[in-house]
Amino acid sequence: MKNILIIDDNPNLLAYMEKKLREAGHEVVTESNALSAIQKLVNYTPDIIFTDYFLPTINGDILCRIIRKMDHLKNTYLVLMSAAAKELQLDPSNVCANSLIAKGAFKDTVEHFFAAIADAEKPRKDQQAYGVMGIESIYPRQMTVELLEKYRHLQMVLDSMSEGIVEIHRGRIVYANPAAVAILDKQQDQLLAAYPSTLFDESERSKVESMLESGYNDSVIINWKGPVQFEDKILSVKKLPLQEDPDTMIILITDITERVHAENALRSYQNSLEALVEERTADLKRAGEKLHQAQKMEAIGTLAGGIAHDFNNILTALMGYGSLLQMGLDKDSPLRMYLDQILSSSEKAAQLTHGLLAFSRKQPITLKPMKLNNSIKSTEALLKRLLIEDIELRTNLTPDDTTIMGDATQIDQILFNLATNARDAMPKGGILTVETKRVELDREIEDVHGYGEPGTYALISISDNGIGMDSATREHVFDPFFTTKEVGKGTGLGLSTVYGIVRQHKGYIHVQSEPNMGTTIRIYLPAITVTMEKEEPVASPIIKGGGETVLIAEDNEGVRTLLRTILTKYGYTVIEALDGEDAIDKFNRHKKIDLLIIDTVMPKKNGRDVYDEIKKTYPQVKALFTSGYTKDVILDKGIKEEEFHFLQKPLAPDELLRKVRDVLD
Repeated sequence: MKNILIIDDNPNLLAYMEKKLREAGHEVVTESNALSAIQKLVNYTPDIIFTDYFLPTINGDILCRIIRKMDHLKNTYLVLMSAAAKELQLDPSNVCANSLIAKGAFKDTVEHFFAAIADAEKPRKDQQAYGVMGIESIYPRQMTVELLEKYRHLQMVLDSMSEGIVEIHRGRIVYANPAAVAILDKQQDQLLAAYPSTLFDESERSKVESMLESGYNDSVIINWKGPVQFEDKILSVKKLPLQEDPDTMIILITDITERVHAENALRSYQNSLEALVEERTADLKRAGEKLHQAQKMEAIGTLAGGIAHDFNNILTALMGYGSLLQMGLDKDSPLRMYLDQILSSSEKAAQLTHGLLAFSRKQPITLKPMKLNNSIKSTEALLKRLLIEDIELRTNLTPDDTTIMGDATQIDQILFNLATNARDAMPKGGILTVETKRVELDREIEDVHGYGEPGTYALISISDNGIGMDSATREHVFDPFFTTKEVGKGTGLGLSTVYGIVRQHKGYIHVQSEPNMGTTIRIYLPAITVTMEKEEPVASPIIKGGGETVLIAEDNEGVRTLLRTILTKYGYTVIEALDGEDAIDKFNRHKKIDLLIIDTVMPKKNGRDVYDEIKKTYPQVKALFTSGYTKDVILDKGIKEEEFHFLQKPLAPDELLRKVRDVLD
């Protein structure tokens, strides 16, 4: 006689098997679901357990694993049954069962029951190893296969979800997906059949119980310490009752620890920011004023670039014809002195134009490694000439000369302009001090002045003990054409030019001044580490003419006439074009043209368009581009100096002739 437990939700099968087994003298207990079976097995130790695979609440394969975890049932003979054994392709060894019965007709199934009982009576070593009974007498059903596929698909979806999903039936857990197992740090067999509230600490248990007993879709936030975790988790637990089954509900568990910590950190950071805002209100206001000033300077810079273009065309004609006239005059001519004065004034006007371009930060510059102290020493004599006799020039240069990437001419212009301003600020005499240092800037400079990148800089300080400036004057000190001098005594471009040059050199400028306290202007230029190469003097090349044919495309009549005059004087044949379309037409008519001199910006077609159109039919064509516009406009038209020959207006006759010969040769 054996004590037998049968677990199956088919009451007819239970009644039939119980009758047959009792007739054979066995004690039989039956259960219709896994939960009731687990509860029964707490205090009951049968010799053999038969369990169906598909059961309400918990399936038979999981039930087998749970049974094997119970110490008093480790050696109980365990049989798994299923009418879908063929479709499921079950292996009893995978679920800790001793054998498998493929359920068919009741009379066949009861025979398999007795076969399993007989096998259980054998000594363990003689028992059939994971026997499968009845599998040969059943055939797979296509509908069952399809339903199982859908079941597996749904199971895969549940297994892949990041939220923990727990199903509770009549107060006990009957399903937990992998995410729930991971979040709660328990084995699945520990969760199944357990009461949900027992999983949590006592301090949080009442929250869970209250939520589960509520008739609403409640959710709670709980702090929970798992058996492995050393820090508390923060979990969101939400209940989803099933309307069609009041005995069953779904619990969604989400680990929100990181989110809550991030929100707390964000809240703390926000509080810190609010405190900083209160502390920095004055700084933000000052930064806004600086931004407004920078935008104004940018707009004025654009205007300055346009003005410089018109000046360059005028100066090209003025300086060009003056140079031609100078070439034709004898050295002893009484007109020579007047002409020299005209050319000298033209050069000054050109410098004024360069000042406008420097302010707009678009003047082409050539940056090379240069020793800052050497540059200041080389201009010291000229600086003294700029000053009146009762102004003393003092220099205090750092012993370790600092190398910068600079344009020597532009750096000289900074010194000359600042020295001139200082001289005018000391009408009764005084002291002008030029000082250099090597300094390290950190983030503090940005906090104080609203600008600056950390790094090593060369600092040039130019100080005077003159009349100084008030705050209203300091606000406009870099505006072009702003001056406090009398009419005729200043252009107002001095400091605006300095500002533009410094920004072109990726540096910073700061003015410190108070009325009757003098002025100190500090200029920070990025320092570099480089080995200086000694420059060899280059002899001026000899100007040569030629007999080639040159097409000049220039919309400014004065410049066009000048270019024709210069080139004709030196033997070239010149064809003139008034605009871009005229240039293409003239080229197509003459064909035999050796060189194109093209203004970059022209009506109808710009210089690059003209060049590209002609190059299609004459790939060997040579071109020399010119322009009085700022560098950004030239680049926008597709003219890069490293790809094309280029001359910036105003241009001198000898410079033009050398460049023409260079391109042709």
